[in-house]
Amino acid sequence: MPVITNSMRQPDQLPVMAKALDVNLEQAVIDGKIHNFQRHDAAFRCQKCSEKPACETWLANNRVGAAKTPNYCRNKVLLEELRIG
Repeated sequence: MPVITNSMRQPDQLPVMAKALDVNLEQAVIDGKIHNFQRHDAAFRCQKCSEKPACETWLANNRVGAAKTPNYCRNKVLLEELRIG
């Protein structure tokens, strides 16, 4: 029986962070703004982040309408580019 791992799962924080910033990662792929592998890379960066406690606190206080991505976010550049573009 094959073993199923969480390595390909999107971490919980990434979609919440994207929503807080009014970014739809799935729609960005559909619209051709990013490639699916870029979304996968973003999920991997988020999964490996060492700032999860800080992120959870930030997310608890910024569910929608956040002005900018926190500086420690490993996906800051991607999320802000998608937010502007």
